[in-house]
Amino acid sequence: MTRRAHTPSSRRTRRWALVGALVVASGCVAQLPNGLPEQDSGGLAPMHPAVTSAGDASTPAMGAVSASCGNLNFDPRNCGTCGHDCGGGACGYGTCTSLAPGVLASGQSSPHDLTIDAVNVYWLNESPPSLLKCAKQGCNNRPTVLTSGGWNAVGRLAVDATNVYFTADDAVLACSVDGCPSGPTVLWHNSGQFPGPIAVDALRVYATDSAVVFSCAKGGCQGVPTLEWSPQAQPPPDPNGGYTPTALGADTTTLYGLLTQGEVMAFAPGQAASMTSWLVSGQLGLVDMAIDDTDVFLASQDASSGRLVKCAKTGCGNQTTPLASALASAARIATDGADVYISEWGDVGQGTFGPNLGRIGKCPVNGCLAGTRTLLDYLSFPVGIAVDDKYVYFSDSGSVGQLDGSPDARIVAVPK
Repeated sequence: MTRRAHTPSSRRTRRWALVGALVVASGCVAQLPNGLPEQDSGGLAPMHPAVTSAGDASTPAMGAVSASCGNLNFDPRNCGTCGHDCGGGACGYGTCTSLAPGVLASGQSSPHDLTIDAVNVYWLNESPPSLLKCAKQGCNNRPTVLTSGGWNAVGRLAVDATNVYFTADDAVLACSVDGCPSGPTVLWHNSGQFPGPIAVDALRVYATDSAVVFSCAKGGCQGVPTLEWSPQAQPPPDPNGGYTPTALGADTTTLYGLLTQGEVMAFAPGQAASMTSWLVSGQLGLVDMAIDDTDVFLASQDASSGRLVKCAKTGCGNQTTPLASALASAARIATDGADVYISEWGDVGQGTFGPNLGRIGKCPVNGCLAGTRTLLDYLSFPVGIAVDDKYVYFSDSGSVGQLDGSPDARIVAVPK
């Protein structure tokens, strides 16, 4: 199903539609997490709070935007006034409302990335800085705070059976999936450098430091990380290319990295990238990467002409296979081996992006040149995305509609 064209009037009408109006084009319906029905095609109404369907009859006045207890406009535990709990509902501009179908957590603070394991969804909030989790089947809009701290900038996350690994400020951190109330373990720290993307395999954690890739044993580096790749040792084939890694991925034998100017490298960890293979070179605009058993998938962030392509892990001679075109400001991608899922910020064909113009799209790994299928639209800056056997999980900036500093972001699950 391709995304339908929007007129300004229809977009405004849908923008303020009540949450919970579910459009199912075909197929049977089964109840899934937080009342989200499974569907074969179709879409959902906007994810904004249904302020007329209050989940609490004693809704107070909106009150101040923020207080020492939290944001009074959107904090479901302090809605309108400190201590006013919406009892599992959402808080919309100081009024308790029903939680939109599929929303696992509302009132979150700009979670740009998320990750999943078999049971939970994990994400980082911006303010106050905190690492949280919610069960995939729902947590009554009460996510568990695993740890909170004084970090400012945050990068990306990865998880294994024991820990959540993440980058924040100038450190690579680890926290038990059960929580680390005394603070996360610092695996590596270097003042003034900001590590961004991160990946894990069975033994090590991989991250970036400016223009290099390094690794740490999961127990820590003791201050000396292992250098895995540097542009000085293994320069990209494009001499004018950017050297900063923007995405990492790992399988059982190989580490993959996407560089800023469209280079994709692959090498065996632990060998200082002495046998680096350059799968892709000079394909400008690539912003994210995902891998399955056989291929590397790549997406670009052009406002109205973004691309989804793939290259075999064994190499493609820099001749990527086109899968989809007309992506609108793609942010992140994820794959389950059958399809690729894309978080986008803008309307297809409009060349614009912003509040209520985002969507989650889907494309088979063999291509969808006729158009991606829209799983959910009328979103505001969806970013982090992950997928399991039934659902796609993503973060959305919410009704405030701003990428950074949003106090009304949500963590959402939608059927595949």
